[in-house]
Amino acid sequence: RELAGEGMAEVEKASAAVRRRADGANGANSAGDDAVRAKREKKKADHATRMLYTWLMVAVLLTVLYCGHVAICVFVFLCGAAIFNEVLGLGTPPRDAAGTTGVHLHMINWGFFLTAAYLTYGKSVLAHFSEQGVRVAQLRAVQLLMRHHSFVAFCLYTAFFLAFVLTLRPGAYRLQFGAFARAHITGLLVLLATSMTVLNIKNGLVWFLLPATLVIINDSFAYLVGRRFGKTPLVALSPNKTVEGFLGGAFATLVVASAAAFLLSRPSLPLPMLYCPKRSFSDCAALLCRVQCARPPLFTPARLSIPPGHELVQRVSDTLSLPTLKLAPIQLHALALALFASVIAPFGGFFASGLKRAFGVKDFADLIPGHGGVTDRMDCQLLMAVFTYVYSINFVAAHAPDVEMLSALAMELARSEQLELLGELAAALAARGVDVSAVVAGAIGDALANAR
Repeated sequence: RELAGEGMAEVEKASAAVRRRADGANGANSAGDDAVRAKREKKKADHATRMLYTWLMVAVLLTVLYCGHVAICVFVFLCGAAIFNEVLGLGTPPRDAAGTTGVHLHMINWGFFLTAAYLTYGKSVLAHFSEQGVRVAQLRAVQLLMRHHSFVAFCLYTAFFLAFVLTLRPGAYRLQFGAFARAHITGLLVLLATSMTVLNIKNGLVWFLLPATLVIINDSFAYLVGRRFGKTPLVALSPNKTVEGFLGGAFATLVVASAAAFLLSRPSLPLPMLYCPKRSFSDCAALLCRVQCARPPLFTPARLSIPPGHELVQRVSDTLSLPTLKLAPIQLHALALALFASVIAPFGGFFASGLKRAFGVKDFADLIPGHGGVTDRMDCQLLMAVFTYVYSINFVAAHAPDVEMLSALAMELARSEQLELLGELAAALAARGVDVSAVVAGAIGDALANAR
């Protein structure tokens, strides 16, 4: 009986141990289930937040597009300023941790950026208000700022440079010079891209909207295809980027570009806000701009001719009675933009990913919940805008590339300065024996013909 009692006690102990282990396993499984459930709920909440702010961004963009050229230019500059602020903040400690040195450094670097912005846009903005008859713009001081704006910009830069040197402190040199370098490089790249974006807008909203849309389409479909089918890593900088996603995004971009260009070439779809250039904003009412013009040949389908020197191709085509292909030039240009948007522009995003990893951050900022900062949304757009402008002046514009650039600069001048420039050109051409009156008459006739 004693042995049986001891055996029963041992059995009960073993059973209790088994029950405890089972309870522990059930508890662990329950805790694991709770963690998985919490993770799933957080993912749903993050996705809902991301979608909400995506639609808010779409609504803001559509509102800006409805207002027209001036509002879009202001929007582009504000995005550039936000990008500058986010990149400048990388590696810079919070102001309360950096103390007075950090506050002074932040203000001085913003001074550098605003000085460069004044050099880039100041003259055209002041000339715009002057032509609209704004009283403040007619003041003598404002006229001097407009005429001598390059000297004013140099004086401002010199003042901020002296302030930077005078605020250098031992122990903070690396922080201060690092921020100084970031401010100058970022300011240069941002203002270069935004100024070319403004020139694209003046050439017609299609040169702003189409490239931006292609970048968004490429990024979205690369993410969707890569998430569903991606297996092969593309670059080490972004482990989530895959070759399959890269190819899927490129294919979708080419399809969307072809469809958009086909719609733009249809005469039944008059969209003057898209294809009409708007070189001057003097007739705009505040932020509201409208424009009307005849449909340019760029958007009109025409027979695709075989270039000179390819007579053999022409004979083969005539022999086989191949059908005549009619395309609008915009359809070919859209394919060129799509190729760049899908092959080269993503490397702007890879560059931004490398920059974030260098400073150990996930996003540039948290300005847009679910998306990060403005830089996280615009990293590919900067490179795309520069390419669009360079491509358009070389392969789309009717004039030589240098003439197109000089013409854009001349349009930024005040009316009195444009007349002064015209007089200088007329005198120089007359000295070379050119009949200036005949040239001017011909240019006026061409302008009137295009206006009709």
